[in-house]
Amino acid sequence: MNESEHLAKIMQLRALGWSQKEIGKELGITESAVSYHLRKLRTRSKEEGVNIFWEIMASSAVRWLNRKMGKLEQMGI
Repeated sequence: MNESEHLAKIMQLRALGWSQKEIGKELGITESAVSYHLRKLRTRSKEEGVNIFWEIMASSAVRWLNRKMGKLEQMGI
């Protein structure tokens, strides 16, 4: 998982109310790494405005759709 994917997943799980500890365990990273990424997101969002949230979520959605389409193609659908 690249950094952009980590950020998107961290944002998604945090929005669902997961703790930093739970997110770290799910992603296989330390709680302090989760904290670092959240701080980085806050800094970027302050610098760039709310657009950063939508950019990360959109890129995450595109990757998810591409994976699903690939699976459907493998199934011949």
